[in-house]
Amino acid sequence: MNSNFAIYAIIKIKHKYYALSQHINLDRTQEMCILIKHVLLRTNDLARMVHFFEQTLELKVGQCPPFSFPGAWLWSGNRSLIHLSELNPVDCSQSDYLINDEAPAVSGTGIIDHIAFSGVDYPPLIERLLHYHLDYFERTVPLIGEHQVFIQGPENLRIEVQLTQKKETKK
Repeated sequence: MNSNFAIYAIIKIKHKYYALSQHINLDRTQEMCILIKHVLLRTNDLARMVHFFEQTLELKVGQCPPFSFPGAWLWSGNRSLIHLSELNPVDCSQSDYLINDEAPAVSGTGIIDHIAFSGVDYPPLIERLLHYHLDYFERTVPLIGEHQVFIQGPENLRIEVQLTQKKETKK
């Protein structure tokens, strides 16, 4: 039996809310596979955070619903991956929309250490990081050989780019 449904969740972690949603066509003869559709980041500096994702991952600002608070949706192809909303301690429209009765944290990432992405080519990524003078470090996971590039972003945000192919070195 096949059925279509959507999963929507708002997760509260260390005084921050993260909205997750996923539309699923479930074939009940197979195991359910849940994917994260997007991550909501609440930021003190919307323009700076947008600029960071444009520089590092080449995400593009795209269609975003007309909410009553400032925000941006960042897209990769036809998927919105990162939703940003700017914190405003005076305007409670964002808190009301997100069903948040507590003041948001103004810095730090709570229990989240980093957000990981894939699908990025190594040489152009490193060229962008060097060009924009962004702090990063690299390592390769023992045994599985997955290469990781960790990039430090605004407001203590750290992102990871996973590369399954071996990194190419410049000569």
